[in-house]
Amino acid sequence: MLNAVKTVNRSLFMDILLKNYSGLDKQVPKIFLRIFDNDDNFRTIAYAYLTGLIGDTKEDDKESAK
Repeated sequence: MLNAVKTVNRSLFMDILLKNYSGLDKQVPKIFLRIFDNDDNFRTIAYAYLTGLIGDTKEDDKESAK
């Protein structure tokens, strides 16, 4: 995925992302639709995801409520 971001390859990034989310039987967050707006959005969102800043907030909320 990192290589897809470095080469600004949205197709490869989304292919890997979709495979990972479908393998976990989870819905892809809608924020990822913004990667198609422009290169800056793609890099910002993709790097944020790869560094863990974008995650499954529903699960995070459930864990913190316990």
